Amino acid sequence: MLAACFMLVLSGCAARRSPFEEGGVSRVVTHVVAEGETWRSIAYDYYGREGRAEALASYNGIEPGRQPEPGSGIKIPLSKSDLKSIEQSKRAVSLYNRGLESLAGGDFAGAVGSFRSAIKLDHNLYDAYFNLAVTYQRMSLHGKAVTILKDLIIRSGSSPDYYYALGNSQFYSGDYGSAEKAFRKALQLDPEHAKSVFSLGMLYSKRGDTAEAVKTWKRYLELDPDSAWADRARAHLESAAGDDGSGR
Repeated sequence: MLAACFMLVLSGCAARRSPFEEGGVSRVVTHVVAEGETWRSIAYDYYGREGRAEALASYNGIEPGRQPEPGSGIKIPLSKSDLKSIEQSKRAVSLYNRGLESLAGGDFAGAVGSFRSAIKLDHNLYDAYFNLAVTYQRMSLHGKAVTILKDLIIRSGSSPDYYYALGNSQFYSGDYGSAEKAFRKALQLDPEHAKSVFSLGMLYSKRGDTAEAVKTWKRYLELDPDSAWADRARAHLESAAGDDGSGR
């Protein structure tokens, strides 16, 4: 997921003082509201903080409980520091995209450098943290991936994909107990997170817990009966079922 693209229509400096900062308004832009956007999401995109949502709604003369209409134009007051932050975010996204290109091309060192530079410019660019961790996983540096993913979870809140990635690195580090907790946390957030179910099946098989492995592989095939991963799950299920003498 890339950072939001802004549709800006520049206007002159406003006389009124900013409801957000003592420095006042340096520029007002018009944002065309997209489907599904809210005051909170728009405030986050422009200011990096959802907490400005109510002030932004009030600035536009709208009650905070009433969301902006898709297709309408709303005014976004920006201070000098806001404008500087937006420019930094744009540079961060450019570096992030460069990191994705490096990762896709197998230039892991280049990807690490680009993602880290992007994070320095925009601490809220969570995709950069995530793909930095993915890059470390590709490099088999799972300890570093675990550190990045734990920090990401603290910063951004819960995501099944983040917990799955965390569990994956913990599994390959031999920390099966922590890996199981991470996969189970992913499934608490999304009971149909198939990759976490698959990984639990691998974990139980590795640990020799045949009964749990059989149950987990069956659950995986309920969620995903057709993919290449499903073929692997069937093979694991046949092996596990044969080990404990049970059928399907």
